[in-house]
Amino acid sequence: MRAVVFDEFGVLPQVCEVPDPVAAPGGVVIEVEATGVCRSDWHSWQGHDATVTLPHVAGHELAGRIVELGEGVRGWEIGARVTVPFVCACGSCAQCASGNEQICDREFQPGATHWGSFAERVAIGFAEVNLVALPDSLSSVEAAALGCRFGTAFRAVLRQGAPRPGNWVAVYGCGGAGISSVLPAVAASLVTGRTNGTWSISCSEPCPQRICGARPPSTSIGELFCCAEAMALMPFVTPGPAVSAATPGWRVTFAQPSAAKAAVDSWRTSMRSMPSARQPSKIENR
Repeated sequence: MRAVVFDEFGVLPQVCEVPDPVAAPGGVVIEVEATGVCRSDWHSWQGHDATVTLPHVAGHELAGRIVELGEGVRGWEIGARVTVPFVCACGSCAQCASGNEQICDREFQPGATHWGSFAERVAIGFAEVNLVALPDSLSSVEAAALGCRFGTAFRAVLRQGAPRPGNWVAVYGCGGAGISSVLPAVAASLVTGRTNGTWSISCSEPCPQRICGARPPSTSIGELFCCAEAMALMPFVTPGPAVSAATPGWRVTFAQPSAAKAAVDSWRTSMRSMPSARQPSKIENR
């Protein structure tokens, strides 16, 4: 198969012919139809991830079809369209038993602990634990674009943050994970905000290289969030006075970097003043 391989950290990867992966007992091989590109892939390439050994193939946000079943795999068949979590689990350790597969004691990750999805095929272990079926309504490109950025954002905003009507949601930094954090916050506000109060979502990008000077198009926020191209532009506003748009029940504010940083600093100060028993643990926030 073809794969994007790097033999040295920080050196330009090459497209090479490499051996096809083989399905381990309990695992599968997926033919990759689409893969995302994540900042973690850059860290792997730069040698920042201790689990990466050379030569290496990065990529952990993938979607495709099963082309090989390992011995003992049940409930799946050749040709099934699937994706996987960006952190895969064993399904049998204490963390998995408690429902926290994302911090599995034996966690593994394509593109880090073993070769990933910047290839025509990728092997995934513990298939019955890690495979997620894709509906026909979701394309492989869309599924791969969700990847770890959206899974991380969904858990951070809706599970850990659990905002309620009247709360502010502050997103400081609007790369892939930042933009993905805005989307579930807005979606939840549409469900609850119209009847129970106003949500406010503040987005800010502190990195000058990412600020493109594009302001939101002159359209309603509802229409804006239905347009994928516009979504990518929304957080990138020229530093200056806040840019706001509102509809009944909720609003999104594009704040200047200093305003969002002040909000984050205030939150950190309040967290330091909390009794230790109330402070979130590292495990809760992973």
